[in-house]
Amino acid sequence: MNLKTAIYEHLKNDPQIAGIVAGRIYRSLSPQGSEFPFITYQRITSTNKNDIDFITERFQFDLVGKIEDEDELETLKEVVIDCLNRFKGDLGGTGFKVKSVWLEIVADDFNEDHSARRIILDFRFAYLRNQI
Repeated sequence: MNLKTAIYEHLKNDPQIAGIVAGRIYRSLSPQGSEFPFITYQRITSTNKNDIDFITERFQFDLVGKIEDEDELETLKEVVIDCLNRFKGDLGGTGFKVKSVWLEIVADDFNEDHSARRIILDFRFAYLRNQI
């Protein structure tokens, strides 16, 4: 099991997230023409502490929705934060055990033609390599 898959399962299995995005959770890029709202995520950095087999990985989550659906996107932001921030244990029921997850950054953005709004959430995931 890898962290990217465990994150996907964790988000997909959350009933509040599923109620908003209906399974539109994508690794890296969303398919062109994807229905709003949706979530994309990707690894930004990975830091290894080789002397203790400890790893932290920073992931960026992009929550994307229509400009006019700002309240729905803000609700999605809060639900994702509640789902991930301070999480410890078996991520997504996959057997991938994390020691800690914490929120580092929240930012707002828009696409170039201002037809979509994006909320950026950066989370750090910490785990022991030999406990995967």
